[in-house]
Amino acid sequence: MNLLKISLAVSFLGILILIFISSLEPKLTKISELNKTKIDSLIKIQGNIINSKKINQDFFILTINDNSGQIEILLNKNFSTNKQIEIIGKLEQYQNKFQIQVEKIEEK
Repeated sequence: MNLLKISLAVSFLGILILIFISSLEPKLTKISELNKTKIDSLIKIQGNIINSKKINQDFFILTINDNSGQIEILLNKNFSTNKQIEIIGKLEQYQNKFQIQVEKIEEK
């Protein structure tokens, strides 16, 4: 019976830890600080949309500028230029350029 109580307590604690970890957001990063060590990592940037380009029926590439640099983001929704946005996503490298695969985007 004690083993059952311990197992339940450990399981419950594990679930609470997973919930806490999943709610954490990465810290805000300047575009100029992005490098190869952060590829496949979840990152957060904030900047102004300076260009929007439709690449096919479903996807757009937005160019974001944060005064330290520029980066392209890939997403399935278009935004107009000159909007301030915050992005959370996975940093990827495509054709020797960094891109962000967006998981969450928010207008500021």
